[in-house]
Amino acid sequence: MRTSLRYTLWGFIFGLTFPVCGILLKLLVDGEGLSWANMIEIQSNNSLMWVIDSAPFFLGLFAWMAGIRQEWGENMNRETESDVEHLFRISRDLLCVCQGDGNILRLNLTFAALLGYTQEELREKKITDLVCEADKGFTLAALEAVNTAEGDTHFENRLTCKDGRLLRVEWSLSPPMNGKFLAIGRDITLKRKADAQLKMYAESLERSVTELDQFAYVVSHDLKAPLRGIYSLADFIEEDLAEGDHALVIKNLDLLKKRAARMQNLIMGVLDYSRAGKELGDRITIDLGEFLKEIVDALVIPIDFKVEFSPELPTIFFNPTKLQQVFQNLLSNAIQYHDRNPGKVVITCKSRGNFWEFSVSDDGPGIPQQFHTQVFTMFRTLKS
Repeated sequence: MRTSLRYTLWGFIFGLTFPVCGILLKLLVDGEGLSWANMIEIQSNNSLMWVIDSAPFFLGLFAWMAGIRQEWGENMNRETESDVEHLFRISRDLLCVCQGDGNILRLNLTFAALLGYTQEELREKKITDLVCEADKGFTLAALEAVNTAEGDTHFENRLTCKDGRLLRVEWSLSPPMNGKFLAIGRDITLKRKADAQLKMYAESLERSVTELDQFAYVVSHDLKAPLRGIYSLADFIEEDLAEGDHALVIKNLDLLKKRAARMQNLIMGVLDYSRAGKELGDRITIDLGEFLKEIVDALVIPIDFKVEFSPELPTIFFNPTKLQQVFQNLLSNAIQYHDRNPGKVVITCKSRGNFWEFSVSDDGPGIPQQFHTQVFTMFRTLKS
């Protein structure tokens, strides 16, 4: 039965009790007996009873209006619930309704699917149970702030999936109503990875621009200097030939060759530098213990100079030529620029998760702090 009809019926029935009660009360006060004749007489001779007789009509009318309003409210609630149900069903964001302490009361399929749980499993948890340990502190603080906030609360954290993966989520929490709040989360894991990669590309581009400036400096300065020297020597040779001084011609030709060789070395250095980090080449499995022994044996090392490294070095998968260049250059510099005898170079290795960190240290003069940046500039030494 419709709510308005039900309300009207009960209002009409309740209204009928008014004239009946009024007549019975009048009979009781007058001491008259209970009979239809006395009841009709009271009804006919008392004008107030006609007003009371209208009670069923007005109460029925008021009840009908109240029923209409109730029906309207119920319809609105049903429509709202239907809209919420539709939103929970189609949303690609994480949606959940929680109590103030974080207990999950309701959640959508997307929430469960992204974390690898079923909805039933998650209803037995608090939302803080899903947060990784490192982010629990500020997540609890955010949940406490929701209970006193007047507007929405926004923050990011990481949720632990059922398989152990971490899901980075951007949250918006509504102010609480009746001790409950709505939490809307968006998976931004890929976005944050893309942001990090974009930052890496930007830093790489900045380094490339810096390297380009260095190349321009090399071309305009370092390569120009031997060219000027070669040009000058060509003039000297021409003059010596005109004067018939063959000894000076041979001497200047020798200088010319040396300056041409220096320019060639600079050009090859520029090319090698430009390829560094871009062409990894073929990779093979390398036993670093044996590999470093071969590099040390190939170097010209003074008798009173020692190169030490742990015999239990890891086996890695890398390009042997690139790796040889790195260790050979570091060891050669340590030996060449050592300021006294005896000397010692130590090679150490530490595990850094998926990577290995190598360190080459010596007991030489070291590099003053103000030159730490300069020594990583292309073709620069402390002496230059």
